Amino acid sequence: MKISTKGRYGLRVMVDLAIYGKDHYVSLNDISLRQEISVKYLEQIMRLLTGNKLIKSTRGINGGYKLREDPTKITTLMVLEALEGDLTPLECINDREFCSRCSVCYTHSFWKDFDDHMRSYLNGITIADIATRTVNYNPSR
Repeated sequence: MKISTKGRYGLRVMVDLAIYGKDHYVSLNDISLRQEISVKYLEQIMRLLTGNKLIKSTRGINGGYKLREDPTKITTLMVLEALEGDLTPLECINDREFCSRCSVCYTHSFWKDFDDHMRSYLNGITIADIATRTVNYNPSR
């Protein structure tokens, strides 16, 4: 499993919104400048995040984007699945009919455990957690 640029950038955008968009909408241009991501690529990411109900947008002079919920309620799993789709490493994890060897496969339980651990880890870290680490980060420590 590889996380694409869309997933990596989208996670950064969500953290940016958590830090800078607490009380107001944040413009795409401001995000673009801070994150060094083109506006054109950000538009694609924002469409997916909006469509998956993680952010909301408004037009006009004070328009832009904002998190739909408190960042403590948005997990990294939610963001990555919105941008990457299903993160399950193998089809047979969700659909035992996918492979005729599922019931006798030596490695099926390994992959199932891997998927469970990955999901547990990503569900245990929120956008607020990353934003807090980012704001408190000091490379001189």
